[in-house]
Amino acid sequence: MIEIKLPLYNAVEGDDSNDQTVVMEFAKSLSDEMMKAKEVVGDDGNVPILVMDEDMERKMRQEVGLNLNSEDKRKEEVMINSDSRKDTSSNDIDRQQLFSAWESTDVDDDTCSSTPDISCRISSIFGNNQIRNGPDMFDDVCSIVDTNLKSFIQATDRVILILLPTSTPDMVACRRIIGLNRGKNKIIFINSKLDPLPRELLNAETVYSISALVAKALRSNSNDMKKAPIEPKVVVMRRYPRDWELYIALPNDDGIVDNKDFEQVDSISADRVAKNGPNNSWVTACVQKYMKFKVE
Repeated sequence: MIEIKLPLYNAVEGDDSNDQTVVMEFAKSLSDEMMKAKEVVGDDGNVPILVMDEDMERKMRQEVGLNLNSEDKRKEEVMINSDSRKDTSSNDIDRQQLFSAWESTDVDDDTCSSTPDISCRISSIFGNNQIRNGPDMFDDVCSIVDTNLKSFIQATDRVILILLPTSTPDMVACRRIIGLNRGKNKIIFINSKLDPLPRELLNAETVYSISALVAKALRSNSNDMKKAPIEPKVVVMRRYPRDWELYIALPNDDGIVDNKDFEQVDSISADRVAKNGPNNSWVTACVQKYMKFKVE
């Protein structure tokens, strides 16, 4: 089992700011790229994508451009005709501008439709089923998972992607999928929000992580702050088996930072921090120490 955490859309807002569109685009790209690695999926293998419910499946098909078979197309037409609302909020507009660079890497419709059985398989775990709270919830979830995924997960599949599991029913469903596919498939969770983690992931270790940050100076009214404050770029990363490392680069006069400008300024052992890496206090202390040495 593997867990992948994508960077937050807005780190200030916390874990709830994960952008679903970016997660979906990443999942589709990951599925497409893994399909090219025959040593991972085999000659006849596939990388199916599982989302939690029917609404998320529909959104992924619409926004990421996954191919629909004839039956799915009929269902999609009914859904679109019965719900003509379109989200044109400023957040969505900003999102499209922010991630416009991703569009060049998307698989176009012609490519997708030419290999629908290879790179365009997606299904929702629960579909449109309603999960009842209470003592029957566990049995309901297991029954739905068994029914919905019986024909979707094929014998030749070696990798399964699961997107954005969040709730208690999601937890039960994920554990059921793990149990049914133990020893058969690699399961990759993408931006899981399960708390607590499934028992099977409790001993997992972070093997690769990268966070890009910008250190901003606190506002000051003092007369010595006439020039714009320097805002160093910060990268916190881990590459197993190495420790967590912190890199800093100062922008040039034009505010540009080149990759070669980053220098490692500190590190901390992985067994001294949480699984998701060093906290902000450690990062802030490192940046302050670095800036005092560089600027003063």
